Amino acid sequence: MANIHFIIKCPGTVKEKLNNSKEFTIFLAYRFGRNTSFQYKTGHKVPAKFWNFEKFRVRNVTEFLDKDKINNHLNELQTVTESFITDLKISNKEVTPAELKNFLNNHLHPRPTNENTFFGHCQKFVDNIDSRINEKTGQLISYKTKRDYIRTVQLLKEYQKAKRKQIDFKDIDLDFYQDFTEFLQNGAKTKKDEVIKMSTNTISHKIQSLKAILNDATDKGINTNLFFKNPKFKTIKEESENIYLTEKELNILEKHDFSDNDRLDKVRDLFLFGAWTGLRFSDFTRVTPDNINSDGYITIRQQKTGNVVSIPLHPTVKKLWIKYSGKLPRTISNQKFNDYIKEVCEDCEINEPCHKGMTKGGQYISTKFEKWQLVSSHTARRSFATNLLKSGYSALGVMKITGHKTEQAFMKYIKLESEDYAKMLDMHWKQNTNVLKVV
Repeated sequence: MANIHFIIKCPGTVKEKLNNSKEFTIFLAYRFGRNTSFQYKTGHKVPAKFWNFEKFRVRNVTEFLDKDKINNHLNELQTVTESFITDLKISNKEVTPAELKNFLNNHLHPRPTNENTFFGHCQKFVDNIDSRINEKTGQLISYKTKRDYIRTVQLLKEYQKAKRKQIDFKDIDLDFYQDFTEFLQNGAKTKKDEVIKMSTNTISHKIQSLKAILNDATDKGINTNLFFKNPKFKTIKEESENIYLTEKELNILEKHDFSDNDRLDKVRDLFLFGAWTGLRFSDFTRVTPDNINSDGYITIRQQKTGNVVSIPLHPTVKKLWIKYSGKLPRTISNQKFNDYIKEVCEDCEINEPCHKGMTKGGQYISTKFEKWQLVSSHTARRSFATNLLKSGYSALGVMKITGHKTEQAFMKYIKLESEDYAKMLDMHWKQNTNVLKVV
């Protein structure tokens, strides 16, 4: 996990800093180790008294009008920089101050481009990404979608460099589609002759992002080449082999004593909150007393879809609500949460052997894991839906709570084996029919 945060260089005690009206430059800071650190000017300044020295962001104060603009940009900058560093590490490249500086220079100070060219439009598209609206929800697009767009443009530039030819709108045809897909499957060779191979679903996300950029260019009259609308220019997905935690495993998590580790204690509690409400990470981390209605139900508008869902409070959720006096633990990044929840599950010995398969580099690969290694924030939501369905609750009822639109999408989402369905049928018969008589 990239150790990125933002700082201002303001001297003095905490009290002196909070009373200091002088403006200071905000730096992006990254630590390579104990003795090596990197700092880069973000282009923003803030009075010290408006800076939160614990959360590394501008404080939520009405006196500072640019607080949201600056914080949004810092969030975006952290996301793209972490993604860049992660990609370097995956490809076994060394993360150096020079590499980081070059990336930030290109990201924050891109060279002027002609917006009517393919890459000119791509740059304009990502430059305006913070104000882009999700047409389905009418809300700003999620950080994950932003990251996909930015990474897709980076890969297109790497592809152009590897092919040693200029790419424009007229070049986006079926031959390009096949060649770019193959490039993502096999990876571009590095100086050390290493390659990065992508899974089928990762490639699907990149093609989807590319089509969104091309649709935007077409709507604006910049692009007239419609090959990308050909049915063969498609996003190919394979069903993910994801895991869920059973009710027994969730109980193990709940009973485990983390009193000596506040960090893991809070992450465990947040995960349980998600596993007994079915909310996504982006939703269960922002539940406040305002979301609890007079009937004691959580009512919240989902950030991803814009759907409003209502969820009764499970006994575990009630305990957690009381434990934190109606104010859940402070939100951390999804990436950090995913790292920490694995620690939680490892400590709780959630170590059942699991196999996870995916098509990577055009070949299907199955890898053996211990279950804790595959747990993430989204496992909570999947556990909720799967366990509720296993208990005999109707699929339609679960869908109303989780906010899934179609049964087809929902059934791909949950994780049940044929034996689970047999047990559910047996439970149904016992509850709803008379005992069969042998004649």
